[in-house]
Amino acid sequence: MLPVYQEFNQALKETGIAAEVVHVSDIAAIMNQGIIFTPALAVDSEAKVSGRVPSVKELSEIFAKEV
Repeated sequence: MLPVYQEFNQALKETGIAAEVVHVSDIAAIMNQGIIFTPALAVDSEAKVSGRVPSVKELSEIFAKEV
């Protein structure tokens, strides 16, 4: 499992949010989301983080705002 997945899953677990984490590797699909740098996080097709692995705390805050 990639480190970024571990961070995402830990943040989801801590917030109690049920969500699906999807790994997208198709460069065209990634760029269509407006993402230029990876790793990245998009929630409901909106880029939230790009070019770095956010902390579990930051991810938890992002996920909590999206609920």
